Amino acid sequence: MHKSGVPKGLIPQQGTIFKILQVADAHFGEDPDGTWGPEQDKKSTKVIEAVLDYERPDLVVLSGDEITGEGLKGQKEIQKYWQRVVKPLQDRGIQWTMVLGNHDVCQTSDCKHEVQRLEKETAGTIGHSALPQIAAWNNRLNATVHSGAAPSPSQQSIAEELAEKRKKEEERREAVIEGEKKEREAEERLGKIMGKGVREIYPDDYKAEEKAGAPTEEEPSYEYAPSDTAQPGEPSAEAQPGVVPSEEKKAIPKKLQPLGAKPEGKPPKLKPPVGVPVNPVPPEAKGREDLMRYDMAYKSSWTGGEGGVFISKGGGVSNYYLRLFKDQQDVNNDKPSAILWFLDTGGGDTAETINEDQVHWLQVTSSRLKEKHGPLPGMLYMHIPSKDYLHVTASDNSCFGFEDDYITPVMEDQGLLSLLAAAEIDWLMVGHDHGNDFCCPVRVTSKAGASPVRHNAWNVHLCFGRHTGWGGYSTPGMQTRGARVLEIDLAMAKKFLTRTASAPGINSWVRLENGMVTGSSPPIPQPFE
Repeated sequence: MHKSGVPKGLIPQQGTIFKILQVADAHFGEDPDGTWGPEQDKKSTKVIEAVLDYERPDLVVLSGDEITGEGLKGQKEIQKYWQRVVKPLQDRGIQWTMVLGNHDVCQTSDCKHEVQRLEKETAGTIGHSALPQIAAWNNRLNATVHSGAAPSPSQQSIAEELAEKRKKEEERREAVIEGEKKEREAEERLGKIMGKGVREIYPDDYKAEEKAGAPTEEEPSYEYAPSDTAQPGEPSAEAQPGVVPSEEKKAIPKKLQPLGAKPEGKPPKLKPPVGVPVNPVPPEAKGREDLMRYDMAYKSSWTGGEGGVFISKGGGVSNYYLRLFKDQQDVNNDKPSAILWFLDTGGGDTAETINEDQVHWLQVTSSRLKEKHGPLPGMLYMHIPSKDYLHVTASDNSCFGFEDDYITPVMEDQGLLSLLAAAEIDWLMVGHDHGNDFCCPVRVTSKAGASPVRHNAWNVHLCFGRHTGWGGYSTPGMQTRGARVLEIDLAMAKKFLTRTASAPGINSWVRLENGMVTGSSPPIPQPFE
């Protein structure tokens, strides 16, 4: 059941192919009272609108850091910017869901990203059920990852070294931003003394609503009619170099619209999952809960999932799952074809980590769903990468996409990769490190005497989303914004797990704001014995 009380599920708009678009690190709300931040937000909105119009996805995943919360004054202002994040989706009637990042919300601290030292040694089991030990490797590195074990000293030193480099880079960027802000404030004061402003000031939401449809001197916004000739995963003819855009792709001015889209309902309470310990929301996570509930008040939001929201003792609140169905008949018969998982990696007022109780919830819940529905392919979205990302690089022959940034993982991940393999979760999608958008398939195998991982070998794809917004830091090689797309054929994916299909029917690529496609996944072969 969804909010209407009528059987409802996530199904493709057409056919059996379900398309998911990941909006990563938009960082709305920087310099909220200044002059450059509002212009930056306008550009971020145009990126989101462009990739939505090119792809027309069935679902958008807002994968964290859509807002820079440290400069905003409480939940009211955070909600105001959240309205701007979801407005392009609301305007187009596109469904979405969200998982929280480390910058979205802040109550007691300034939300600065800091990777803490890894001092706690975790247990070797999750709950009472031991997970298999695995070997993860690719063409560059062969490293054994032990389920639930703390990282080796070498892995820890690498993470801390990269975190220190990132910290210095962010401090330098903040100093530059602060200098620019003071310079612009001085210009504004001078302009007021002279009797005129020197820069355009971003209009308030309510003023924009009053002026909606009225003549304005502001630059008009534009909407684009996407071409129907592009094949899935391929750029349209208009987006290809040297091709003149057709008449239907010309920009058409439209009336000025309100800057944000307010929710239609009231924030609901978080429903706890059945059969899992219910934890109260820790005080330091109250702001995260408030933003999540605010998003759930939108009719088009699927945030919160179907089986309840798991609250971690460590403060992670956006832990839930959604099932995908091939068609409405399968919804009525309660026969899902795939599962989307969401995991809160913390940040801001909470530790940037995956807690043991989160992995225990994922293990128990995936086992129950498997017992009820049989094996179903899964995809997991979270914000900060796990430590397994330290073992891969985009230059590996098996990887696709670009790398132009450090990898700064969570403090602890509790041996997440082994659980993903055991739970049929073959795609792990993250953001956080803005200069990366690559995917790497990592082979997961059982060690001698350990519990099996489905078959003797299996690939789990470790993927980054593309930096979508103009907020947050950027890297020289990733100036063109975009979004990662994941496409799954719901008629084929489940058959792949039971060895009755030669391919899983899952593909991924990056759609850039200019329409071009990069980082497409190669054909994925049948798993071998």
